[in-house]
Amino acid sequence: MNRKSRAAIAGIHHPPYALLMRALHTTVRLGTYVTLLALCLALPLSASAGKKKDAQRAWEAAMSAGDEAAREGRVDHAVTLYRQAMDLATPFGERGLRMARSIDGLADVLYVHGRYEEAEPLYLESLAIWEELFGPDQPRSATTAHNLGAVYLAQKRYAEAEPMFQRAMEVWSHHFGEDSREVALALDARATLLQKQDRWDEAEPLRLRALAIRRSLGLE
Repeated sequence: MNRKSRAAIAGIHHPPYALLMRALHTTVRLGTYVTLLALCLALPLSASAGKKKDAQRAWEAAMSAGDEAAREGRVDHAVTLYRQAMDLATPFGERGLRMARSIDGLADVLYVHGRYEEAEPLYLESLAIWEELFGPDQPRSATTAHNLGAVYLAQKRYAEAEPMFQRAMEVWSHHFGEDSREVALALDARATLLQKQDRWDEAEPLRLRALAIRRSLGLE
């Protein structure tokens, strides 16, 4: 009995990958996000190199659709898609890079739309993964720490926000330089934090330095 016959008897019917990807792109283009998970899960997730590539593309499609939904303000759709991306990231490891990126995408859209209590544990989880993968003093860890600080700032948890912003600034300064746009972002965040506490004299020089960096980079 050939392989095709054995697969049919076993009930294994994986649609051709090209057809699935066309369906995925059509789904994203038409905004019919709720059907995406079924299409993604139709892709075989075996351990072979070819199947892993299919799984990678399915995860990328879910992330891309989530990003598009977030940009368009489709919050519920974006949340669903990022959760789908988390499911699709699982075969690659629950503490892997794809999982961390999926969690960050979900946390970002929740933060932007004021759902801070939901965003906080997600940022904490992704931060732990980034630290396991790359260490605490790498830019990606610092970015999530900064975003976690932004959640604390929005919740008026100033004592918890300050070390997050300080950490991000130190890491970004080391990796990108003291006059980078990343450092300008961290300076502005710390200035806002200080202003919220009526510490205007401390905030002003940080705000001015951030402005000077952006102007030197042609961003103002």
